[in-house]
Amino acid sequence: MKPLVSVFMAARRPYNWLRLYRRISTSSVPFEMIFVGPVKPEFALPENMKYIHTDVKPSQCTYIAAKATTGKYIMFYADDMAFSNAFLDHMVNEAENCSNIDNTIITPNLTEHGQNFFGDKDKSTPLLPVGLFMTKKLWDRYGIDKNFYGVYWDLDIAMMNYADGGTIIKCNKVTTSYFRAPKGTPRNLRKASRVNLYQAPDKSYFYSLWLKDFQEHDLSRSVKTSGAIFSPTGNFTRRLKRSPPPRGSWIREQRARPLDDPIVDSDDILTVSQGVQTCKG
Repeated sequence: MKPLVSVFMAARRPYNWLRLYRRISTSSVPFEMIFVGPVKPEFALPENMKYIHTDVKPSQCTYIAAKATTGKYIMFYADDMAFSNAFLDHMVNEAENCSNIDNTIITPNLTEHGQNFFGDKDKSTPLLPVGLFMTKKLWDRYGIDKNFYGVYWDLDIAMMNYADGGTIIKCNKVTTSYFRAPKGTPRNLRKASRVNLYQAPDKSYFYSLWLKDFQEHDLSRSVKTSGAIFSPTGNFTRRLKRSPPPRGSWIREQRARPLDDPIVDSDDILTVSQGVQTCKG
């Protein structure tokens, strides 16, 4: 049976995959899962789970995974995230009842930090998604900027969709949270994520695209390396406090420059990273 939903991700935590699969299987809709990354699983994969091995950068792994999807709806996620029961059923129901689904991204509730807005908890700023649940048609409209090494490219897509008149809606019937590595997991696997290495440069690049008058020194060290905090601090915040309301006026309505250098398919897509080659910030 062809999947209705394709769940895809750049992944390097095989110890979580079957646990994630079992949680998603509490839904009744047909689905597939696609994992792409450098750590090969040491177990047999279910029929609707696929693994593609590559050592390219994480954002390119995600591109490769997305290219392999076959569902009407696709959902980008991370392999350290857990889902509430019947997650896909509720997300698909939300999508099927949306009159403008080809311009809409759907996000679940994030239990750890509450919902993220561009200005952290400032609801006058745009709602940002936790992962991306959308139609394949909407995904194909954009792309992943090759200047992102690993993260924040998804928020860039969300902001481009806003700029084109699209929207983000929240599905209040589902939640997502973080998995913890099970006891006995080898230390080298528990520390598999390298996200802190590229959090700073990717966040700075994202802000440079979507904040007015953003400068590199506007981010403090803690904000650069934190995935939970989205608001700029330091010099930018001081300027922001002196700016007239509404606070959301410091966010660009259009991307600072067009997305004219995305990751693209190529003969060496599995072996050579495109664009930014290092995660050192």
